[in-house]
Amino acid sequence: LQTQKQNSFEMANYDPDDVKNDMKNITLTSFILNQTRDNELAILMNAIQLSCKSITRAVRKAGIAGLYGLAGTENSTGDAVKKLDLISNDIMINALIFWFR
Repeated sequence: LQTQKQNSFEMANYDPDDVKNDMKNITLTSFILNQTRDNELAILMNAIQLSCKSITRAVRKAGIAGLYGLAGTENSTGDAVKKLDLISNDIMINALIFWFR
């Protein structure tokens, strides 16, 4: 029970931007290479990881950049496409194309 309380306390005080936390954690790329030795999988996951970071940044800045709302088009199922949907799609496609040239 004491260990559970301590772990809960540590998680509550966890700061992802703290440099000391980087020293304790293994990177996604290192983990994949250590577990699978698959370079292409590591490259793919790295591209997806960087895409997610870029998409997160776009979402955080959406209000300032005027990225909320509809893009004025519809997708193949007839749903209205949002500006952030288009940007996210472009970010993901460009990252995958860049890494797999």
